Amino acid sequence: MLSVPFFANPDDTHCYQAVIRMILKRFLPDRDFTWADLDRVTGKQEGRWTWPLHSMLQLKDMGFEIINMEYFDYHRFAREGSRYLLEMYGEEVGTAQIQHSNIPYEMKNAELFMRRFRFRPSVPDLNDLRELLRDGYLLVCNVNICALNGEDGYSGHFVLVYGVDESGIVFHDPGPPPGKSRKVPRDLFAGAWAYPTETEKNLMAFRYPG
Repeated sequence: MLSVPFFANPDDTHCYQAVIRMILKRFLPDRDFTWADLDRVTGKQEGRWTWPLHSMLQLKDMGFEIINMEYFDYHRFAREGSRYLLEMYGEEVGTAQIQHSNIPYEMKNAELFMRRFRFRPSVPDLNDLRELLRDGYLLVCNVNICALNGEDGYSGHFVLVYGVDESGIVFHDPGPPPGKSRKVPRDLFAGAWAYPTETEKNLMAFRYPG
């Protein structure tokens, strides 16, 4: 299994920056990135949840190979914004995304993303995790951390998956609370990943060819 550096989320709004820092340190070990650097790389908006679009564009420019798998129509989102989120995710998750996101900013990022990436909406599964890890990628998944921790409610949260076997999924959870090398049963992970439905499963795969 891969050895992957771990970084904890320094507050309650930097889980995505933490997993990107893990990826950068794994593939570019001689370079150091501060939290301020990571805010710039990820297009962090103060007090908002981070969408991955800006960072995928930035890491692509740095030479990373990136695969994005999710059932999401970025063309429609770029045109319709919040209305599409409510249709796609339903009231609970859609409203949470709208309340915690800068929607006009992300609509512009979606336009840029579609120009730079060849993207076909698709729903990933556990076999995709296994195959991409075998090909040398590190995987970022957005899960419902409440479900993953056996709690009620919804809160979107990014984790870094780096191991899959018959007994479970191994991942770094930046927290809070931080969980280095967490391992949970595959059905528990799948339920938190496929929230509220199977079509919400997603992954981003990153590797550096250098």
